[in-house]
Amino acid sequence: MAQQFDGIVGGLFGASPEALNIAREQQMLDFASKVATAEGQQPGLGSVLGANVMGARGIRELGGVFGVQDPLMQRVSEQQQLLSGVDFTDLESLTKGAQQATASGRPDIADALAKRALEIRTKVDERQATRDTQLLIARERIQGQLDAAIQRGADQKEIARIMTEGRRELAALTASLKGPKVLPASLQKEEGKDLETIDSYVAQRSALDSSIRALTPNEKGVRSLELGPLKNAEYLARNAAGNSTPESRTFEALKSAVDTAVNLQVSAEKGVQTDADVKRFAQALIAAYGRNDSQATFEALKRYQNAIIAAENRTKTRVESRRKSQGIDEYGFGTSETPSGDKKTKTITLKNGTVVTVED
Repeated sequence: MAQQFDGIVGGLFGASPEALNIAREQQMLDFASKVATAEGQQPGLGSVLGANVMGARGIRELGGVFGVQDPLMQRVSEQQQLLSGVDFTDLESLTKGAQQATASGRPDIADALAKRALEIRTKVDERQATRDTQLLIARERIQGQLDAAIQRGADQKEIARIMTEGRRELAALTASLKGPKVLPASLQKEEGKDLETIDSYVAQRSALDSSIRALTPNEKGVRSLELGPLKNAEYLARNAAGNSTPESRTFEALKSAVDTAVNLQVSAEKGVQTDADVKRFAQALIAAYGRNDSQATFEALKRYQNAIIAAENRTKTRVESRRKSQGIDEYGFGTSETPSGDKKTKTITLKNGTVVTVED
């Protein structure tokens, strides 16, 4: 550290007083030695110069005792005093040092410190830009994988897997780019549960999209999926016989969503923590589906999906707040929007943590 300090100071401001004295004396002694050699080791100019050098050293030391100081030595000592408390790797320390140098009437030192600070700031900005670019590329690639999976009708398990792997990749990339700072072990456990919950919500709401679209009536009031005792029996028979149609496959996706709601109810009854709104609207979906009513099931699906997205956003807010309180980079989840039939709405999180759904 001392060598690094001396190298930086020497490069920016020249030698220290001690080094300057030594260099001066050594130059004079070398010259005196050369003269003495030329004189054949006889008493003459060389020995006189050598004696003068040693005498000058004594005079300087005596001058220090009696308060007499070489002006150049005084200026260099002042410089060394101004720089002694400066950390040449820290922007705040460099800025403070430059201010002190300006106040002491040393604009040369202030300018040199400002130049050093600019060099560090430039490197920091370059690293930040590189980090942001790498994270953006990774997020876009993972989002592309998720979109492609949803488009091809991937099941909830695969969607959850993509979300989990993507989250882990982003967390690892963020840690490698910024450093090893992480949440305390107790908070890591809480965050892990919240992230699993978010993944589950994302998978559930994605799985509901196709069923909601199929049950949404067009301008003429026609749906691509109609429910009813006979229709439902037909869908089940076609799927069982391996003679499925787009409608029967969509019905199977709807049945899967209802099964998920049933499993959620069972888990809640066993003591698994479940969002109250999600639980309530899951019950409503199960009841509506059981009546074989297309419109009732459609409306129940939308309310269930809205509840899931609201709960998802609340959980995201909790995760981000926890990380922010610990001085750790936030995930930057963003806000999940809610498709609601013919009216588009979105769920937003207010500053006080309240989650509301508004028309877009």
